[in-house]
Amino acid sequence: MMMRAAVVKAYGKAENVVAMVSDFAAPTCEQDKMLVRVRAGALNAGDAFVFSGRARMLLAKQKFPYVLAGDICGVVEEVGPTCAGNFKVGDEIVAEVEFDSQQGLAEIALVDPARAVLKPKRLSAVEAAALPTAGMTAMAAFEKAKIQQGERVLVLGGSGGIGTIALQLAKSAGASFVATTSRNADFVSELGADHVVDYTKENWWEVLTDMDVVIDCIGDDAAMTNCHQVFRKNQRGRFVTVNPAGLHSSAGSFFETAALALGVMGRIVRQKMRRNAPTLSTIDIDVSSEALETVMAAVEAGKFTPVLDPSGPFPFTEKSVKDAAIRLEQHRAKGKIVIEISEADMAK
Repeated sequence: MMMRAAVVKAYGKAENVVAMVSDFAAPTCEQDKMLVRVRAGALNAGDAFVFSGRARMLLAKQKFPYVLAGDICGVVEEVGPTCAGNFKVGDEIVAEVEFDSQQGLAEIALVDPARAVLKPKRLSAVEAAALPTAGMTAMAAFEKAKIQQGERVLVLGGSGGIGTIALQLAKSAGASFVATTSRNADFVSELGADHVVDYTKENWWEVLTDMDVVIDCIGDDAAMTNCHQVFRKNQRGRFVTVNPAGLHSSAGSFFETAALALGVMGRIVRQKMRRNAPTLSTIDIDVSSEALETVMAAVEAGKFTPVLDPSGPFPFTEKSVKDAAIRLEQHRAKGKIVIEISEADMAK
């Protein structure tokens, strides 16, 4: 059976390599998996990292075309005979599809039940699709940061998919002051930011002081190098990054990847040699139904809500999917970029 799918044809710029096809082979159900009719899929920074070719040293030889995006929401159509969990046909689920299972921005996706949960009833399919990767990443950073009541927190990259959640989590934890970096002051202020530094006009490490925690949702060199300047004097701050100093800007060759790793190690060593050096932490994301349940529980408890890019949701057409990928590639997203596969799309 053939299906419509948003695919990546080769490494390169989104405009040239992202396309829509109508003759992509639909997956067949495996013994321990389930087939899901996709209603919505979300893009992540990692998608641009992969299709640009910058991840080629970290992945096995990539086969093309492959289906774009791994975060989905949809309806279970078939359940394998040894499929774990209590999923049944007709269930609305949220999942992160494994990269080697094709991924998710297609009419049908093959889903591992260990990477899926039931969709909360209060969320639409579009809202739910925005949650898996960004939610698990932000929650992992939040847990590492151990924000205490009354602390001052800086979230770097507050208008992105992860940053919008991190901002809300910091406020829900009782932070007395939350600052962020963004070009979109009104947008992040509505999420709870008390102070917004426009990084195109000034450096955050030159204008902020007395911070207790920095959560880095970007991963550029400036964050780890300059974070010590914003922490309280004579007190160890806590720096947590979701992307160690520029992983997503690595050009992808062996030597550039090795140089990147050595550069990160050097920055960590230099920071640790400082008096009252901040604690530097990276995160490990356990992609599992348990981690997804934690994200959904936080949403149900009102700790945060998914924030969608106001340009979306994007329709499931070649032009719109390409536009969405370009918006991601150019770092213009405000919140999550989500593509919706409507009933009309399914009928085509």
